[in-house]
Amino acid sequence: MVSRMTGFSSTEHGFRFVNSFQLPAALQHILPSRSASHLGLSDLLYGLCGGMCFAALDYFHAGKPVPDVWRADEISDALFSHLVTRQVDSLRRGVVLKVLAWMARSDISLARSVAGWEAAKVRAQVDAGQPPVLALIRVKGLSDPMCNHQV
Repeated sequence: MVSRMTGFSSTEHGFRFVNSFQLPAALQHILPSRSASHLGLSDLLYGLCGGMCFAALDYFHAGKPVPDVWRADEISDALFSHLVTRQVDSLRRGVVLKVLAWMARSDISLARSVAGWEAAKVRAQVDAGQPPVLALIRVKGLSDPMCNHQV
């Protein structure tokens, strides 16, 4: 088997901060806060995994280093905006519908799809020197699609 590389290294080209963000303060003020009986949206943390993947690729393709920031709460407004924009872009690519469809499938059905054609798509991208972004399906059924992840 021939080994192929794209030139992308997560340690060199990936962001250094954890994929965990709080809602911006402007939204926290207008959303209900936690009470004894429920958890308000302003208490939630969320991730921007797709945004981080595609933004890292933007820097990689531009030949520029990612910003040297080690904590998500220290990123600039411009970088945060770019991550959110790229997150939305990643979801526009049909990822949401595909993830939901794959969550509903059996393990055998998914294995056949991966072996049959998904692995070939990834291989073609790598052979072309293009780092692929993968959707990892981590939950079954339609219980919580937000538990899945893009890498």
